[in-house]
Amino acid sequence: MVRMLRIALVLATAALGAGSALAATIYEAELTPEQVVPSSGVDAYGQATLIVSDDATTVYLTVNFAGLDTPQTAAKLLVGPTDQPGDELEPLPLGMSLALTLDYTVEMAVALEADELAIQIYSEAWPDGALRGNFDFVTVGVDETTWSQVKELFN
Repeated sequence: MVRMLRIALVLATAALGAGSALAATIYEAELTPEQVVPSSGVDAYGQATLIVSDDATTVYLTVNFAGLDTPQTAAKLLVGPTDQPGDELEPLPLGMSLALTLDYTVEMAVALEADELAIQIYSEAWPDGALRGNFDFVTVGVDETTWSQVKELFN
């Protein structure tokens, strides 16, 4: 599923990028059990995408994951390097598929700049974390009309 999401994003990027008038920065995180500190043993996977608004006041966050062996108990944005557990920045609602709009804070901006903004999913069997991924940025060119339609999905 993660591979399919990546392929879809690449295709969308290619389609939207042709003849681009704007540039949008997208941050992606691949959610894996190996990135939890310490690693979990869950056989699950996922992906998160974070898009910063043009005026840098809002972020659009999508999260998709599957494969937890017990019910999800929490989801959080964390600040911390990939080899450390991290500190909670923002709790997120439960759900295997989320599309959220959040305020873009100074803490998020600093963490993204330092490659230290992460998302972590928790479950009953893995109370210290089942899945985690730190966000990496990707710059994507977009057509203004199409990009506005994509962002409208979050309103």
